[in-house]
Amino acid sequence: MELLRTDSTSSFCCAGHTVRADQPLCQVEPAIYSWRSAIQTRRAFSCITPTYHSPAQTKARKLNQHCVCVTLDRPEVFPSLANKLGSNANEMLSSSVCHHFFSDVVVFVPSQDLDRMLAIVGALEAATKLPDFHRKQGRKELVAVEDGFRESTASWETLLTGLRERGLTTAPKLAVGDGAMGFWAALSKIYPTTDHQRCWVHKMANVLNKLPKAVQPKVKADLHDIWMAETRIDAHKAFDRTLKRFEAKYSKAMACLAKDREELLAFYDYPAEHWVHIRTTNPIESTFATVRLRTKRSRNCGSRATTLAMVFKLLQSVQKRWRRIKHFQKLELVVSNIQFQDGEQVTDQSDKNAA
Repeated sequence: MELLRTDSTSSFCCAGHTVRADQPLCQVEPAIYSWRSAIQTRRAFSCITPTYHSPAQTKARKLNQHCVCVTLDRPEVFPSLANKLGSNANEMLSSSVCHHFFSDVVVFVPSQDLDRMLAIVGALEAATKLPDFHRKQGRKELVAVEDGFRESTASWETLLTGLRERGLTTAPKLAVGDGAMGFWAALSKIYPTTDHQRCWVHKMANVLNKLPKAVQPKVKADLHDIWMAETRIDAHKAFDRTLKRFEAKYSKAMACLAKDREELLAFYDYPAEHWVHIRTTNPIESTFATVRLRTKRSRNCGSRATTLAMVFKLLQSVQKRWRRIKHFQKLELVVSNIQFQDGEQVTDQSDKNAA
């Protein structure tokens, strides 16, 4: 791609147009979609009226007659995006997710490539208008099935490495699981930045198993007060009350509860509408029950390949009945690194740091 800068007019020539440095290079009408579609379009490119007089300008026109300037002017675009994104515009557009949205230099694209880009954008826009597209918003999906040895670290590393090699290069924001140490060790190695959330159903079962049956209802009620608290501070207070009340007589049970304190309360850093989905792994456990029912009936499942195929088809069928995520639109905020405190979006980051 050749570009000629004419010193006499201090301007750039592209697509037969002269674009002066002191004027907006183009305009944009962004289309912001939900997190699941992740579509951001750039359209309505415009340049100022062409003026060609000198031989240098004529040569520039010939060299760049098939080029189009597609650079977005940051000051011009931000007000438009602020209307759509509100107070989150600066944070979202400056995040690593949207680092490619603007360019600090003039960018030229051949007109043929631009036509292909606009055709792709048109196809994506048409797809998002289909009824099936909207019905699938917020649905959970099965991403991997692997056989392993007693949930060992090596087995979990194989599964997570496979996910990364198949395209999950960006670390998940949050992982939810029981106390299987193999999973957490492998996760810390493959995706070290992912937050950990321990399953409250598993933790309550583990704690209650270490208590006499006569005491279990009292402790269970106190545990409910912890994970049902409206704020992290209230949860910590309920946590301290439970430990103080039962630690002297039932030290093993309280030690089991206290060792995962921070991991049990990680959900407070995410939207409150999502808490019901991330406090427990119950959806996965109910799915495993379907698989176990089938494998017990079959008795001899056959080879490793046939067993994995059967399990995969069962899970693929069960996922159609999985509960959709409430207010899935807020997933876009989570992916864009917008901070939440006690389930509510943090509007002023300095306030959170001060707290």
